[in-house]
Amino acid sequence: HALHFNGDFAEAVALADTWRQREERGLELEEGDAWALNIQAYAYDSLGKPELADAVFEELAAVETENNNWVVSFVINRASRLVEHGRWEEGLAASQYARTVPGSLYAEMIVAKNHACALYQLGRVDEAQAEVEFLRENKAESVHLAAQGLMCLGLREEAAAMLVEAFSDPVTRASAIDAMQMDAADLFYTQSMLPKPRELMDDYPELAAAYAEHARDLPDAFIPRAALLRVKLDLPEWE
Repeated sequence: HALHFNGDFAEAVALADTWRQREERGLELEEGDAWALNIQAYAYDSLGKPELADAVFEELAAVETENNNWVVSFVINRASRLVEHGRWEEGLAASQYARTVPGSLYAEMIVAKNHACALYQLGRVDEAQAEVEFLRENKAESVHLAAQGLMCLGLREEAAAMLVEAFSDPVTRASAIDAMQMDAADLFYTQSMLPKPRELMDDYPELAAAYAEHARDLPDAFIPRAALLRVKLDLPEWE
């Protein structure tokens, strides 16, 4: 994690391989191995080698889930990455598989958001609406995920109103602040072409005012090196 956050992508890849090959580990992947490989996949993306990241996530998704409930994190991250890269058919299939692995309510919301965005882009609007309804019902768990799901369906005004309301509630404010951060502040996930709640501030001044009251942008001096050094992936534009 530290190497990736610092923009040392090749070193992160190499360390993950060292972790994988250590003699005292058995042949089966354990959860610690999987987190190292998850970072390795994101480091490959940051190096501009998404095909190598694909291979890592496919290996993680092949781990049997019955006796390894921790796999839920990695099948969700795999699905999220595919959707965030605009690979709708693959992302939907991966999200459908992720839904078969039991997880928390937050995990279910990630899966629902991925379904909503992929289904909408594939023209399956009614199915996407059903996913968004689940996000609405559970917005207190993550207004960030709920708002992004709404945006994927073009429901920008509802998403903005939901975020303004979330800023007024101390319970949901942290999730609202998280939703509004710039891409450069993200210290973990891969790059994404999905619409982002931050984009709403230009059109909804009440949201910009709520953000200004409770948060501020990360100063340039503190932007992680990973954001500055990673290769910009050739992702499609959101339409």
